Amino acid sequence: MNKKIMKKAFWGLFIAWNVLILYIVSGKQEAKKIDENTQNTQLVNKNIQQTSSKKIAVSKYNYINTELETDVAKFKFLNNKLNCVELKKYTEHDKKIAKTILKDESIEVVWSNQAPDINAKWSIKKQNNTVIMQHTNKNNITFIQQWTIDKYSINVATKVLNNSAHTIKTQASLIANKKAFEKHQSFIFSGISICADKKIKNFKLGKINNANAMNAQTGWCAFNEKYWLVAAISKNATQFNAQETKSNETISYQIRAINQEQEIHAKSSAQNTFDLYTGPKELKELQHFGTQTNTRNIENIIDYGWLFFMTKPVHYVLDLLIENLGVIFALILLTLILKLMTWPFTTSSHRSAQRMHAISPQINELRARYKETPAVMNKEIHALYKKHGINPLGGCLPSFVQMIMVFPLYKVLSFNINLYGASFPFWIKDLSMPDPTSFFNLFGLLPFAAPDFLHIGLWPVLMGVTSIVQQKLSSAPIPDEQKMMMYMLPVLFTWIMASLPAGVVIYWTLTNAFTIAQIMWINYTDKDIQKVRKK
Repeated sequence: MNKKIMKKAFWGLFIAWNVLILYIVSGKQEAKKIDENTQNTQLVNKNIQQTSSKKIAVSKYNYINTELETDVAKFKFLNNKLNCVELKKYTEHDKKIAKTILKDESIEVVWSNQAPDINAKWSIKKQNNTVIMQHTNKNNITFIQQWTIDKYSINVATKVLNNSAHTIKTQASLIANKKAFEKHQSFIFSGISICADKKIKNFKLGKINNANAMNAQTGWCAFNEKYWLVAAISKNATQFNAQETKSNETISYQIRAINQEQEIHAKSSAQNTFDLYTGPKELKELQHFGTQTNTRNIENIIDYGWLFFMTKPVHYVLDLLIENLGVIFALILLTLILKLMTWPFTTSSHRSAQRMHAISPQINELRARYKETPAVMNKEIHALYKKHGINPLGGCLPSFVQMIMVFPLYKVLSFNINLYGASFPFWIKDLSMPDPTSFFNLFGLLPFAAPDFLHIGLWPVLMGVTSIVQQKLSSAPIPDEQKMMMYMLPVLFTWIMASLPAGVVIYWTLTNAFTIAQIMWINYTDKDIQKVRKK
């Protein structure tokens, strides 16, 4: 290829890398800022804003604690609100306590008009996997809630009995409140999602306001985090909305599924039904919940990205391998499968690079001879390529195809719940967290901790080293003045990857290792390459 074109391509790649780094760093800083704000959140007012917008006094009654439990989760109620959900299969990072996805927050049913206020005293009855709550107000109107649990889901059936002498109108809503989101990862969505009539819309944190409402008859609204989901579903809705409230440097979030207004005549009743999912973003669990509640698109809340047509199959295969082989062998086997799929592209790219290297002296001679007549020079170089059966893009296109095929597994490993709390041999105890070791304290040998921005673990270092080795094996020899650039990109990439989950870094390192072995095997067995290398 023309030397000027190669230089432009190189500097273009270098600039693109720097833009990518700036994008990721800015994303990390924004996530850190949001995380700090939400963690400083103090105890917010437990009053839920009613349709009348009136302020309600603090309850003078003692709250009643009630618990329901399944094989996978524990649900804790405080009076008439669900205020804590613990997941038994998962633990907090580096702790032995169950993962809590709701804590000191609330999910509740509220009604407009004639509604019980915060001082309402509810009678509460626990029955197997169900909690029944009942309250009758001074106008002789009775409100009944029945919360029935199944695995990670809850069916909320409500009934309003109008025992008064007048017709009333009321509107039921299921409201969920949240104070803080976990720190999110670049390229993985974290925020509030609303699905209205099969259309999903995501709202990023910091960009939510009271106008984020979607009218629909069926759908759901959700607190959507990297691994966890709290979703409120209604099949008799009129609107789903999201709110973000900032007060005294604190932030709180709210989602509402608002059902249609109902007119209840005297001595009559009206019913409403909601469904809740409060658990991990496990594909099978979401599909089970969707089938059970006839809720479409709930599994599509998983962020597959633009290449969903490739990411989805990889997700299915990875889950299947993990279920049958465990995380470690599944990770290694899937990496190997993808490398075998890209074998022809790697061979083509490597063979093209070696042939280009073999004729580089002749190309340099033509450039020196026809430097005053570029058109003739390009024609002669093209003829030389044709003579030796070389495609100038032969090394670029296969590499591009390989990168496209590498992306799906990287994406899946970034959000796959199976990596949460899963260990890898030796020092990795949680594949969803960054490598805990650090190069700057000699991986724990020196008695100090490196700053966060300098925290580069052993696995990222191994990934960087294998990247350099792969580059040296797969590319033709380069001039001394360009060798520093060959090392710079892997170093920058190592720094970027150091903050990502260890599972992603291990996958990338294994990919490099398999590619190195593949190139060495090609060099050893391919006779055409051996002839080129002898020249």
